[in-house]
Amino acid sequence: MIQQIAKLYEGPNLSGAVPDVVYLPVLDARTLNVIKVKTDEAATGDVVFELEKNGVVITGADAITILSGQKIGTVSALAVALSEGDELVLNLLSGAVSSPLTLFISTTKTVNTDELTEVTNKKFVTDAEKTKLSNLSGTNTGDQTLNSLLPSQTGNAGKVLQTDGTNAAWQTPSGGGGGGGGYTDTEVAVTDEVSVLTTGTKLTFHVRRAFTLDKIIGGLSTVSSSGTVTVNVKKNGASIFTTDKLTIDQSEATSLTAATGANITTTAFAQGDEIMVDIDAAGTGAKGLKLYFLST
Repeated sequence: MIQQIAKLYEGPNLSGAVPDVVYLPVLDARTLNVIKVKTDEAATGDVVFELEKNGVVITGADAITILSGQKIGTVSALAVALSEGDELVLNLLSGAVSSPLTLFISTTKTVNTDELTEVTNKKFVTDAEKTKLSNLSGTNTGDQTLNSLLPSQTGNAGKVLQTDGTNAAWQTPSGGGGGGGGYTDTEVAVTDEVSVLTTGTKLTFHVRRAFTLDKIIGGLSTVSSSGTVTVNVKKNGASIFTTDKLTIDQSEATSLTAATGANITTTAFAQGDEIMVDIDAAGTGAKGLKLYFLST
């Protein structure tokens, strides 16, 4: 429903000598509800108007009257149907207007949905989306559809949601050096910084939290001047490598540049598992061996 209050006429001084005050064309279909006539100065006597539609008086016995000493005359609750092309005429029946006169009418129009133009690429809520929005409380399918925005929560208790900028996935919170990409880093110093490496078992420790091993990186403070440093890692006494152990090539500081990468075949570790680090080949003059366990 649209309501229109229009200022339709503002004219010069009028008197009863001019019976037809103002002619008004109707531009579209609507309902006429209220007519109001206003003068700038109070009337010196009663001033009476009537309104015609297509030559028929529609104000009837309820003429529009501005009482003496007043400025406004009103007729309401008309409910007169107007159609496009109708002609309205306001007539001055008696009295005189000694100041400019203004005519207001109030109309309403009902707008049907079939009158609304379909808009391309509109940003409205669809009926399906509206149903979901209205179901955001309680246990219902409206709430459940929101879970499709997240990876499955089954079996991921205690994990955090992490994104790579494109996709989101659940990851175990970092307990160590805060490695990126969902890794938990554990760094261990296998030897000191000043002693030249020798072969044999150099370190034993126990797993504090269950994890899945993804990668091991070895590093040296002082590189080997001749020969490769070879490191074996054991879980509960058994090597985690099948064929190729972790190696740091001559003159290289880390295993990242090794000609042959480590072949890790045991990746699952439980809390309390024993990890033992052996140096199988010490190279020449190498010092300060460290291992970095990257796990998820």
